[in-house]
Amino acid sequence: MLEDLFYIHQKTVEDTPVDFKRYLDKDIDWKASSICIMGPRGVGKTTLLLQHYREKYNDVEKCLYIAADNVEVSVGGLFRTAKEYFQYGGKALIIDEIHKYPQWQSELKSILDTFKDKKVLVSGSSSLALQNSKVDLSRRLAYYSMRGLSFREYLGLKENILVPAVSLQDVLTGHVRLAHKIAQGAPVLKYFKQYLSMGYYPFFLEGEATFVSKFIKIVRKGLYEGCAVLGEYQKVKDSCSEKNTLADCIRKPVYRQY
Repeated sequence: MLEDLFYIHQKTVEDTPVDFKRYLDKDIDWKASSICIMGPRGVGKTTLLLQHYREKYNDVEKCLYIAADNVEVSVGGLFRTAKEYFQYGGKALIIDEIHKYPQWQSELKSILDTFKDKKVLVSGSSSLALQNSKVDLSRRLAYYSMRGLSFREYLGLKENILVPAVSLQDVLTGHVRLAHKIAQGAPVLKYFKQYLSMGYYPFFLEGEATFVSKFIKIVRKGLYEGCAVLGEYQKVKDSCSEKNTLADCIRKPVYRQY
């Protein structure tokens, strides 16, 4: 089983971009033994974890990346996969989209309790599932929430315009000076309009023509899984409500600045 997972790991890691990092990278205490990164699909959680892998380990025999919904993991079992890898000599395990694995709470707890000297990094797109876990993992995991791109990050990723983060106090007292410095030689208002249109999710780089369809899939999956976690519905049965929600997301997007 490990040979197949090693192959999948290598194919996944080789496409990881390393020239741009999200804001959360500096906020995470990577020395913590167990870390959970939450956030919507498409904001860059997987990329962030794989960038850390390449910087810290860059060796599949030291750290292994697995997707919780991968068929190899489903057949072998999450705990058994971790056990086999750690017995093989692995030091760290990255589990992506862990909430997609059935009974992930109890198996993750068993992994953390059994292999206390190992490092476990997990991610999940369903914040409700992760926060409303039936098993108390709050004392075992350091939780971090990842949001979409800020306008500052968008400028760096899309236009290679590097703008340092500033405090709220600096914005309040020196906004004219800051705005002039940022706008020098760059059509910032044009870029800001583009950002409001499709700049919140990094996957806009994969093609503007497919952005809306990908965004709609993200919203739809969030509705389905969120309602299922709350225990109210297994599906969103009211198609009219779903369509209205999707229309509102596209017509009136809300973006926060960080």
